[in-house]
Amino acid sequence: MTKARYDVVARYPGKVIAGIKPRLNPNLISIIRLAEAANAFMITIDIDSAGRGWMDTSGASAVEPKTVAQLRELVSATKIPIVIKGIMTPDDALLAGEAGAAGICVSNHGGRVLDHSAATAEVLPSIADKVKGKMVILVDGCVHYGTDVLRYLALGADAVLVGRHLWRAAHGGGRNGVALFMQTMHDELTAAMVLTAVPNVAAINRDILA
Repeated sequence: MTKARYDVVARYPGKVIAGIKPRLNPNLISIIRLAEAANAFMITIDIDSAGRGWMDTSGASAVEPKTVAQLRELVSATKIPIVIKGIMTPDDALLAGEAGAAGICVSNHGGRVLDHSAATAEVLPSIADKVKGKMVILVDGCVHYGTDVLRYLALGADAVLVGRHLWRAAHGGGRNGVALFMQTMHDELTAAMVLTAVPNVAAINRDILA
């Protein structure tokens, strides 16, 4: 199934981010090769089980905690920038940088891993204080409106992920549905910036949240 998905991706133009779920390193590297063949411009690799804690430690789909050395092996296995997804503490963000990751994604996987996990908005500021400007900081978690984008950027993110809503828009309205959702979010963000006296995205900071 994994190869079939990348074969589909390779047939269509556009910038592709390959999101790879936890595996043992040899299997992860084999999937990275599929992403390379599909001309992905970025790869995200989940640092934790992402809800797959039921898997054992054997077989191609097994999960395991990754050491810095193992992450470094993955980063060095490809020229495609790798973003480590599932970062929720400043220390883990620093370790991702030590491993050579191009960026991190602050994510609790929608709270599906542990129901008492902190919200990404809660942990993002302390993480940004440690690594802002040193690597790309992505974030996800309940991003639906342009105002959500504004808040996350103010808290220290460089960009936000809204994939789940794009899937829904695509299923409901195809290309037009995706275009409508993105335009609506753009318009909401623009209005929020005007109302908070922010002239451009680069000028968004935590002061607007005070």
